[in-house]
Amino acid sequence: MTIDEYFLAIDDDNHRKQLVVLWRAVLSALNVEKVDSLSLRFAWGMPSVYYGSTPVVHMAAMKKHIGIYPGSQAIEEFSHRLSQYKTTKGAIQIPYGVDDTDILVKRVTDIALWLWAKNNRSEVHTVRRGKGKSE
Repeated sequence: MTIDEYFLAIDDDNHRKQLVVLWRAVLSALNVEKVDSLSLRFAWGMPSVYYGSTPVVHMAAMKKHIGIYPGSQAIEEFSHRLSQYKTTKGAIQIPYGVDDTDILVKRVTDIALWLWAKNNRSEVHTVRRGKGKSE
């Protein structure tokens, strides 16, 4: 299955739209299309962003929430900003229909940037400035 096929297979239009908004925000924040070291994969049954062979973040549509899987270090680092969401050791559960989508997008993209930065300090400044691969 591809990432696009995964999104199309989500039956509920509102659930699909909410997940796609978050997914696109993460891709945009990381500037995935212009940074060689980042790749998109369908892994563990979810759309995922990888830095080389290291996962940065996975996202999935669950029955009652969107699951965001950035790993335990990210949950610990951002726990003060995630208090209104249910979290586990390595996951964030975002209920469907969240009203503060802009705030949520900012938090999720901050987490993704932090995770990527932990793995690749040399390219961080280019992503934040909207640069990346030379064209």
